[in-house]
Amino acid sequence: MVPVMLIGNYVVVSFTDFKIMLNETELKTRFIYEQDDGRIAIVVPVDKTLSLDQIKIKSVPNGKTAYTVTADDIPTDRTFRDAWTYTP
Repeated sequence: MVPVMLIGNYVVVSFTDFKIMLNETELKTRFIYEQDDGRIAIVVPVDKTLSLDQIKIKSVPNGKTAYTVTADDIPTDRTFRDAWTYTP
């Protein structure tokens, strides 16, 4: 288990050799892009050893346009999940 503590608007995640601080906005960040089959892919950053930019580069296929949104922008009703679209 990774020790986590809240300091103001920051979450401090402690690892053996380093600490990384993620602010509240970064914790709610999502990257979305259209997959080859037309469905929307949602990337939830969880790798706390990488920056958000590094996660985006690692997770989104080359040639795909990714948009940065917040978790609040993602619908909670997943009934028609395969029909979701995104217009920036």
